[in-house]
Amino acid sequence: MRIRNAVYIICFLLIQYLGVFGQQGQWTWMKGDTTFDSPGHYGIQGVADPANNPPALWGANGWVDQQGNFWLFGGSLGWGIYNDLWRYDISLNIWTWVKGPGVPNQHGVYGILGVPADSNLPKYRAGFTTWVDLQGDLWLFGGEDGGGALNDLWRYQISTNQWTWMKV
Repeated sequence: MRIRNAVYIICFLLIQYLGVFGQQGQWTWMKGDTTFDSPGHYGIQGVADPANNPPALWGANGWVDQQGNFWLFGGSLGWGIYNDLWRYDISLNIWTWVKGPGVPNQHGVYGILGVPADSNLPKYRAGFTTWVDLQGDLWLFGGEDGGGALNDLWRYQISTNQWTWMKV
């Protein structure tokens, strides 16, 4: 019993130590509004602008491309769920609204399975899974649209600026 208690005490002390020293460095506010539930500023689609900011979102997900840019898709802001795609250029500290309708709760355009097209766009969603493949394409799977879970698979090719619905 003493050994078990000693193990618990050591674990407790280790957790306390890591909790105090686990977070090193400093946070730096880079960009974005400081107001609650900000609707963001879209600007002109495809045009980088220092005034651009995505809305204040929860459940959005993102990727980091091979050039180090951060990409953001979807997410919810109280009154709706989005299906906009944004790119953040870290070196310039600028957002670009890349694709999407710019208003919440817009249905996607699935097009033809496996065929990329300019008009293709995933349905609005939050809480999905993302990854980047070896060619640098952005992938997303599933999520939630406010009415239920989604299980569709999409690929976004940065080089062509096109979404492809890949799998049901």
